[in-house]
Amino acid sequence: SSPDYFASNLDVIIDHATIVNQTVVKCHNCHHEPKVEAELNGVESLILDYQEQLSFLITTVTEGERRRDHQLKVIDQSNIILNQVQGMVTRAASSLNLKTSIAMHKIENSYIILGITLLLTFLAALLVAQYLSGHMTRPVDELLTATNKIRQGELGYQADLQGLKEFQI
Repeated sequence: SSPDYFASNLDVIIDHATIVNQTVVKCHNCHHEPKVEAELNGVESLILDYQEQLSFLITTVTEGERRRDHQLKVIDQSNIILNQVQGMVTRAASSLNLKTSIAMHKIENSYIILGITLLLTFLAALLVAQYLSGHMTRPVDELLTATNKIRQGELGYQADLQGLKEFQI
């Protein structure tokens, strides 16, 4: 680019370099795995080289081959940084997808366990209700049967209600 075009975009270039540098510092605060730290250190070193090359380009006032060399170094360095960061982002996304998949599988298993637990609880409640219902209504049914038999003329019929306090004689 011409010095005039470059000069008009200099603030934007410096802002972008600052943002990249701040982002790497933030990443250092998050990632503590040695492999990730090593990659971040490598990117940080590349960014320092980029900033140095950018500084040389900014301070170069000459036209021609020397300026073009500085421009090419800045472009090369920015492409190296971009490729390195894109590789890291791809690996991070892959790792995140794997962890998300594992978590979703665990959630699905939890739903299955919850469903089975609810079904078994419902069946147990149904069995308890049936038992209690039969246990509570059996003496009443027995008294009703005895009442009907006595009404039909079987005056000697006796209800078999042993062991229940409410119906003991």
